[in-house]
Amino acid sequence: MAKDLMGDFDGRGVLGFSTLTMVPHQTACVDVKLLDDFELSYLNAYHARVLETVGPVLRARNLIQDLQWLQEECKPLTRG
Repeated sequence: MAKDLMGDFDGRGVLGFSTLTMVPHQTACVDVKLLDDFELSYLNAYHARVLETVGPVLRARNLIQDLQWLQEECKPLTRG
C-alpha cells in the first residue's frame, strides 16, 4: 500500500509508484504557474533526490560537465 496518499476506497487503500530511474524532468516544459503547492514541492523534492543520488556518481567518475548539467536541471523551481 502507498504511504501518505489520500483516500482509502472502502478500506482497500491505494497503490503508488516506485521510482525506477533517476532522471530530471524537463523543466523548460513546465509552466510553474499551473502547479499547486504540493506539485511544486513534489517536483523540487524529486529533483533534489536525483541530484543527491546521481551527483556523487558523476563526481566520483570525474564527469564534471555532466554534473554541472545535472545541477542546472535540478535547480529548484519557484513561482518568482
